[in-house]
Order: sequence, then C-alpha cells, then structure tokens
Amino acid sequence: DGRVVNVKTTPVHAAVLYAFQAAPRRKLSEVSEEVRIPVDAARKCALFWVSKGIMADVGGGEFAIQEHAEETTAGPEPVAHDMDDGAGLPGEAADEAQAEDDEAVEAFVVGMLNQHSSLTLTRIHNFLQMF
Repeated sequence: DGRVVNVKTTPVHAAVLYAFQAAPRRKLSEVSEEVRIPVDAARKCALFWVSKGIMADVGGGEFAIQEHAEETTAGPEPVAHDMDDGAGLPGEAADEAQAEDDEAVEAFVVGMLNQHSSLTLTRIHNFLQMF
C-alpha cells in the first residue's frame, strides 16, 4: 500500500524480510535455506517483523507480508538485536542465555590464548570475528 516503516535492524533481519520479495507468503524452512540461517533464527527475525506489523504468522510455519497497515500505537522505535543475545526471551531466560553466551566466549578466548603462546593483535581480532 506504499507505506514506509523506519526501523533500525540487523542485516539478518533485513535479509529475512528481503526473502519475502520472491513470494509474499513463504514457509520458514524455505526462508532459512535461502538466507542460510537456522529455522529458529529465521522465526525470531520473522516475529520481529510481525511485531512491526510488516508480516503476519499464518500458522503451519508460514509467514506472509501484510499488504495493508493495521492500527499501531505510536512510540519509540525498538531496535532489532543480535539473535544470539537472548532478545525476546522473558526475564530470567534472557539472563541465562546471556550468561551461557558469555561463558562460551570466555572459554573460546581462554582456549585461544592457551593454545597459542604469542598472537599478534590482528590474529586475535580475526579469531574473535567468529563471534
């Protein structure tokens, strides 16, 4: 309907939305294959767009682009967070997810430093880019 929605988002969220240009109604399994992310991650991204009124969950693992804007309340624009930060999880679950992520990163860094006696800053940076 020509509407414009300004949203600050991650490239992954944008890629999921872009995948719906091929067809306005798609299964998440198709979208996850096209974008090359797990189905759960594609679901989180799609639910972000549902919260914005851009998409609708039509059931059966399918989402569709909403052609017409529904009434929404005005307010500050939320920002889409990285999928790995526990965004969208209720209180304690988000804290637990963040703690698990922190432990994984810490274990990776400690292992990297123990296995390599001397690393240049560039190599450390390259290793950390995996996260």
